Amino acid sequence: MDDPVFPWFVFLAFPAALLLIIAFAALLVWGMRRKPEGGLGLRVEPDAGGTPRLLGGTWNAMIHAESVFGSMGGTAGAVHGRLELTGGTLRFVPDDASGTPWSAPAAQLTATRGLARPVRLDGPMGTVHLTASHEHVNRWSRNSLKSMRELRYADELISALEAYGARRG
Repeated sequence: MDDPVFPWFVFLAFPAALLLIIAFAALLVWGMRRKPEGGLGLRVEPDAGGTPRLLGGTWNAMIHAESVFGSMGGTAGAVHGRLELTGGTLRFVPDDASGTPWSAPAAQLTATRGLARPVRLDGPMGTVHLTASHEHVNRWSRNSLKSMRELRYADELISALEAYGARRG
């Protein structure tokens, strides 16, 4: 059977597939090289002897909802805001009126690292599952590359809390 369409299809399919692979690679590189927001993360200052001293830190945060979607790390029903660690006290300041602000001394917290919900905090405010980030926390969708970076930010937050007396769970 002589089909004149087949050679043209192969001729066009290969460049299209190659173009898709290049576009995917470019998105991957772009996603991995995102710059964090300025002013977020740990604040460290050298003491008189030049040894670094932790002053605190600030992170963008998403408090996950206690629902099926929230337990899987989803954004539905989540409350967004800022976490501020200053003078041994961790504060959550919501972006809008949908959330409740809270604060707790770091020494009264137990911090546990997770995967879908990177940080679990237990303390006077109850149990809170959250994502901490130096970047804008997505409100409507998840981003796998950003989620991998947010695991590093979770470790940073937990280490800072430990420096102020929190227990690791």
